Amino acid sequence: MSFELISFEGQFDFLEIDTSNNNIWKIGIPSKTSFDSAYSPTNGILTDTLNPYPVNNHSYFDIVLTQGEAPIPEVGFSLFINFKHKFDTDTLRDGGFITVSFDHGQTWSNAIDIFDPQWTYYDAYPGNGWYNENIYTTTDSLVDNNYGYSGYSGGWINTTIAWHYIPVKKQTTPDEYQQIVRFNFISDSIDTNKDGWLIDDIKLFSIDLGSFTNPKSQTNDIIIFPNPMQDYAIIKSEHVISSFSIHSLNGQIIKAWNPNQNQITIHKSGLKEGVYLIQVKTNNGIYSTKKLIVQQ
Repeated sequence: MSFELISFEGQFDFLEIDTSNNNIWKIGIPSKTSFDSAYSPTNGILTDTLNPYPVNNHSYFDIVLTQGEAPIPEVGFSLFINFKHKFDTDTLRDGGFITVSFDHGQTWSNAIDIFDPQWTYYDAYPGNGWYNENIYTTTDSLVDNNYGYSGYSGGWINTTIAWHYIPVKKQTTPDEYQQIVRFNFISDSIDTNKDGWLIDDIKLFSIDLGSFTNPKSQTNDIIIFPNPMQDYAIIKSEHVISSFSIHSLNGQIIKAWNPNQNQITIHKSGLKEGVYLIQVKTNNGIYSTKKLIVQQ
């Protein structure tokens, strides 16, 4: 697993903030009514550290991931972005949304509605709910027909967005792979005197899914039942399971062992209610990453 944390306490080469005159994103100590501290001391990135957001504004900052730099992986991985955030905006008008570009910023798609005919995807659609947590939906409409976060969050929210297998561009000429994840904030012409959007501790990590050409048929070899689980779950494979691990959605390894058998049982002990990632490797070299839901 490759991992990187943007805590806003230092410099990060792949973090780029909009340099236009109307940009309101600032890195610093939050000093607002709703935003009085960062998630982890001392800095966060937010729509101005002191003032409410202005009208008729569109500001952004980018996370630019280029193949060969942490944590952008090769084909056969899943890429995850996890972050903590708060928002205080005019409901269903002003707010924050995330867009993604795979062509060096020429075209952009909302993170829940990614499509580009120049690229081939293996289930790479965050909007379908693959390992996502607290992402907005198409019913969360903002000004200019964007989908995003709006209203008052009431506290810190933990959000994870996942891309299942890194896409491969449909071309024969050499081209450096690049994915840009853009955090946008937008407001209309009505001044609401609200605080905007505060983000902290952006975690970037990838999980190895193995190098193979037909992931759908191979990952079907791994079966998890019951799923959702309440007390226990069984993981079964036609091949010997050589390594097994349970990960939280923010990349933390909860449990890991080397069973060397075709079937293992995991118990709820130590697992809170929520969504986890199960990573399995079998003795014939197949990697599989699947979702496990734990219920009370």
